[in-house]
Amino acid sequence: MACLSVFTFATMSQVEVERYNMKLLPFSVCFLLLSAALSYIFGTVGFVLANIANMAIRIFFSCRYIRNYFGGDDVLLRAVPNVPQMMIIGVCATTTLLSKLVLEGTQSTLGYILHLVIGGLTFYSCIIVCMGMRRS
Repeated sequence: MACLSVFTFATMSQVEVERYNMKLLPFSVCFLLLSAALSYIFGTVGFVLANIANMAIRIFFSCRYIRNYFGGDDVLLRAVPNVPQMMIIGVCATTTLLSKLVLEGTQSTLGYILHLVIGGLTFYSCIIVCMGMRRS
C-alpha cells in the first residue's frame, strides 16, 4: 500500500492531490462510523476489519490512478509474478519453513544462526532468480 500511495502522490499535481483527498473524504467518515460500529460489535477485531476496508478502498483508488497514469489495464498485471516465479517463491518459502522447524527445534544458538543463514540465502536466491526472469 505504501508504494502505491507514494507513487500516486509523487506524480499528482497539487490540484489532483486535492481532488483525490476530496474523493477519499467520504470514505474517511465511513471508516470512522464503521470502526465505531464494528468495534462495538466485535471489539478489537472490528477495528481491524474497518482498517482492512479502509485500506482496500485506498488501494482501489491508487490502482485506478496508476492505470490511468500509464494508460493501460496491463500495467498492474505486469507486477504479478508468473508461474515459474511463484514456484521459486514457494520452494524458497518451503525451504525456510523446513529450516525453521528443524533448526529451531534444536534450541541452540547454532540452529538459530543456521536458520538465519538459510533464510538469507533463499531470500537472496529468490530475488536474483525472479529479477533475472523478469528481464527476459
